[in-house]
Amino acid sequence: MKKILMTSIFGFFFALTVAAQSITVLASNGGENLENGKVIDIRWTAQGTTNPFKITLWKNGTLTGLIRIVAAGNGPRSICWTVGHVESGGPVGFGEGYTIKVKEQEKPVADTSDQAFRISISIAGLKQQATILPRPDLKMSITPNPASPGVGENTAVRFRVDNIGNGAAPATKMQVRMATTVTDTWPVPGLDPGGHYSLDKKLKPAGVGYILWTGVVDPDGKILDMDPSNNSATYKMTVRGPDLYISDVRSPDRQQILLQKCVLDIWVTNGGSVASGPFELDADLDTCPGIAHGRDYKTHPGLAPGETVKFRFTHRYKCYGNKSVDIWVDKANKVPEENESNNQSGYSFNISGGNIFN
Repeated sequence: MKKILMTSIFGFFFALTVAAQSITVLASNGGENLENGKVIDIRWTAQGTTNPFKITLWKNGTLTGLIRIVAAGNGPRSICWTVGHVESGGPVGFGEGYTIKVKEQEKPVADTSDQAFRISISIAGLKQQATILPRPDLKMSITPNPASPGVGENTAVRFRVDNIGNGAAPATKMQVRMATTVTDTWPVPGLDPGGHYSLDKKLKPAGVGYILWTGVVDPDGKILDMDPSNNSATYKMTVRGPDLYISDVRSPDRQQILLQKCVLDIWVTNGGSVASGPFELDADLDTCPGIAHGRDYKTHPGLAPGETVKFRFTHRYKCYGNKSVDIWVDKANKVPEENESNNQSGYSFNISGGNIFN
């Protein structure tokens, strides 16, 4: 019994010892904007540790490099760090998502910055680095061909990377987004100063309006680029289309007589810059009691830009009074248009005479 009791007491105190071991990162602990090349303090506190500390730099959860191995010790600790410099790993780029991790070697005891911080560089720092060490400067550009395609038109959007710096750039990748959706991730080979690389994304736009393209080279920020602000580019590509609208409605005689043939002429124009596909013209006639005929429609194979076509509807009325017609072009929205608000119109005329019912 005594042996069991002593073992339990020993385990209890051992657990207390393990629980007392801790590391807490104090700086940089997140939210800072640290300028590359500036000297700052990395500060932490330790309790119950016995081994040296391993201090590392991380970006978006991925190890970037080893900052330093520091001798063991407890209580408040700190080292001077030249922002962006690592003893191994890297290269360290600029941008968001960086954190510091302090870990006791050969032990699981560790702590990481509560939030990410940013590494940036000043214009003065860029100029200074450019004179000391050649740096690449990758510039992204986007050029659609044609610049403003029509709906359904063969289009090639060129995403180009130029190295306008004075140092060679290692191989990286290019990311393409349509609005907020990543559509492609392409490899980019290493580029010497003055070199460039481009890829074309081919498509046929399915709808009118615009497409917002974004291209980003080195999206992970691993290249020590002279000016990372031009690593991305956007282009708002307008997609043209047809614009069908009811340009005129006429009846040869607005004062029609019962049982006589009533004629209604409707003109439809394509005011857009792209030819339309087949469409339908609907006329919803105001009918008389007991007459089933109401809706009438006609189809057309399509209109070229600026072209107008005339439709003729004929019908007879057996009741007099004011009659109205509701007219729609492409009521089913089968034609992608630049403006669909002008696809509907109305017309009215009068039927003279007394009612005739069978």
